[in-house]
Amino acid sequence: MGFTVKNNLPRYGTFLHTDDGLNIGIEMEIDEMRPFVIAHPAAGNHYHASLSFAQEINHPFIQVVVDIYPYYPDTWPSEITNCGNLLKYQRLNDTLTGDPVFRVCDQKQPHWQVQVAKDANIYLSTIPKVDILYLDWLDWVDYDNNTTNKQFHTLLDSVAKYVKNGGLIILDHKHELTSLLSNGYVDDYFSIDSMKSSSNVNYSGEIEWLGENSSSEFTAYTASVFMVQCELNENKSDMREYQKWFSDLIPEFALTENQIKHLLKNNQNQYSHVDAFTWADWNQNYIASLKNDVHYVTSSQLIPAFEAWELPYYQKFLTWLLENNHLLSKKVSGRTYQYSQGSHRVSIFHGDIVELAPMFYHENSVIAVRNSLSKRIINRCPWWKDKIIKMQASKAWEINPIRELKWSGEHTSDKLIKEMMELGHKKFAKQCKQEGESNNCVNILTIANGTGELKELLDSFQLYLTSFHKNESDIMNLFVFHIDDFDYQEKGYSSSWERVNQDI
Repeated sequence: MGFTVKNNLPRYGTFLHTDDGLNIGIEMEIDEMRPFVIAHPAAGNHYHASLSFAQEINHPFIQVVVDIYPYYPDTWPSEITNCGNLLKYQRLNDTLTGDPVFRVCDQKQPHWQVQVAKDANIYLSTIPKVDILYLDWLDWVDYDNNTTNKQFHTLLDSVAKYVKNGGLIILDHKHELTSLLSNGYVDDYFSIDSMKSSSNVNYSGEIEWLGENSSSEFTAYTASVFMVQCELNENKSDMREYQKWFSDLIPEFALTENQIKHLLKNNQNQYSHVDAFTWADWNQNYIASLKNDVHYVTSSQLIPAFEAWELPYYQKFLTWLLENNHLLSKKVSGRTYQYSQGSHRVSIFHGDIVELAPMFYHENSVIAVRNSLSKRIINRCPWWKDKIIKMQASKAWEINPIRELKWSGEHTSDKLIKEMMELGHKKFAKQCKQEGESNNCVNILTIANGTGELKELLDSFQLYLTSFHKNESDIMNLFVFHIDDFDYQEKGYSSSWERVNQDI
């Protein structure tokens, strides 16, 4: 909730804010066209503090927790991070680089907690400028002064480069701050004059608010607030940088406008990570323990929420995305070739299939890649979890669906494309039968294989079309993603194929 004040900056939340008087709410600028970003370096298990701060601001947000030794909310001692026997957090997906993303299930507003296991200085220098930098532990800060000569204005100047113009630095009054104060490294810390000694960081006052701690108990937080004022000629992060970064973190931002409309039409709910401990898992363990009168020690006794995000509120978020469609991804261009004896097509895209997987998600699509890559895809975009073609046995003693699988090079497995398409068609037909639906068009997504030659690819696909017994009305499409520029150069392919224009 925002309250307008004399300087025309809105106030947000129910913070007790002491600046030139006692006020309710904190002054800040929020870009209404995107989620705001709050970063909490070296958070340890105290990410609850910055989360409670962000929750006070009624706007979609992304909380970035950066720590070399992270404390994930679903793995670090559950009796500490959760209240009673309820699992409050749910893991949604992994980022493009493999960092886990969580949300608090009982919260209605769109928010995501990204847990990054990296050096904070390195990571923060590679992402767009954050709106809020939350500090409660300072050893990670990289600046030139000796420890004995620490000055807060020097420290704040060192980290202000990570914050956008008009953004905030929140200095929580615990941990290192207490140590610095007690050892006399900071003179007159609470003096307004000393706070204004920084060239580009201005002191804005003290705040208090109520929020949960690491034991899920309500506690009073206190902090000092600073506003960052950058030079006018300093480079700023534009919306395109934020969009690209958001799409790498959260699958919904990697979707197209038409996909969002499709999700809304189909009442699509949020998916959880394939490795997440869900209510369905807990219920299955509970029923098994009742039937067998066995207590499974290795199984979590915490009860997860029935769903990570209630459908009405998830749909509100999707609607918000449509209203801010500049946050969505644009369609990617590719080359499409159509078979002369039907509507079957081969489309080729230059890009990473893991990065593009959300954009190509559809009910009539399946993915055919090796096990390790399929795991990365469904971790990033869990919607694909039931649409992965099993090409390799999960156990060493099991028979591989494609025997002696070799993916690339001159000695690639014979008829790899043919066998891949057969497996894909069977899986899709089985799913349609189980769901009571009929669809005669199936898309098989895969990556570059064989020698990476266009003629080899099209000839292999044609072999499948002429040999596999399927319904004549079935339309088979193959999508191939490649990273190397020299793969699938357009030369020397059969006259049975014609390049066509297609809106992908």
